Amino acid sequence: MTLLALVFSVPVQAQPYGAKDKWMGIYEGEWQNAQGQGKFTAQIRPVGSNVYDGFVMLKNKAETTAVIKLSSLANAAEPGVIQLTGKTSSKELGKEMQFEGKLSGNDPKSLKLAGTLKGGAGDGNLNGERIEKQSPTMGAKPPKDAIVLFDGKQTNHWETFPFLLNNDGSMQVQKENMTAKDRLDNYQLHVEFRTPFMPADHGQARGNSGVYLQSIYEVQVLDSFGLYPLQINDCGSIYGVKTAQGNACLPPMEWQTYDITYLSGDGTAANPPKITIVHNGETVIDAAPVPADKIGKGGGGGNSKGGLLMLQQHGNPVQYRNIWAVPVK
Repeated sequence: MTLLALVFSVPVQAQPYGAKDKWMGIYEGEWQNAQGQGKFTAQIRPVGSNVYDGFVMLKNKAETTAVIKLSSLANAAEPGVIQLTGKTSSKELGKEMQFEGKLSGNDPKSLKLAGTLKGGAGDGNLNGERIEKQSPTMGAKPPKDAIVLFDGKQTNHWETFPFLLNNDGSMQVQKENMTAKDRLDNYQLHVEFRTPFMPADHGQARGNSGVYLQSIYEVQVLDSFGLYPLQINDCGSIYGVKTAQGNACLPPMEWQTYDITYLSGDGTAANPPKITIVHNGETVIDAAPVPADKIGKGGGGGNSKGGLLMLQQHGNPVQYRNIWAVPVK
């Protein structure tokens, strides 16, 4: 027992959490053209050495006007600047538009995104700057009736505890999946997680883990920052069951939240389990019923004999903290 306790208390800080990228982040500001104006939000991420992509979402009030997929231009002539180009790639991303612009600035706290717009919605421009965002439920305290699965110290709510404990109150995925002992039919779950910085990797190799409800239905954990539209295996989606709307991700290395409601129904096609996902304060899946062929199975990789939660080991050093569940009557 003494040896086991020592293993649990070994601090670890993976290299992917000490990395930095000047330009990566969320940018917000205003756009305008001959036919309209509004706010925009953009997600920019590195996908290699001095190579970037992402998207810009143009909104007019509550309506999305266009989503422009971005990529950086190689061998940019202007030093200290990232030149970007982009266009809408399908009708589902709104009116056909093109963008040319750049990221600029010396101070990481005051970086700018600016450029010109062309296309079916009329010529115009956009101007904004990088912002810092945090989930409104970050650090949420468990109610009195909550089952506290992980508070940074105790490990007794898990069948085994193969993960590493960090000295900042988080734990890091390693070795194998970790399954909770506790069982609940209906509950609200709070989980905080962050993904490592892996700019050279792509798709499912980029910060992969999973939050398995009832140890069966996987709410994907992945570095999907900068992607649009999301797929059924991206962050915020229920793997193989339902795709998340929009993109509520924060950049890798930043703490994020899931606030999830799981209602079991009676397990039949007429009254299936229903799942709501709130990602960083945004509802990305709203009371989605599990399809009949996925009831009791999920998208795969689960443990039908497990408790209310399983955390997945998928080969990446994803971190978790502040995990608790409240019964729903």
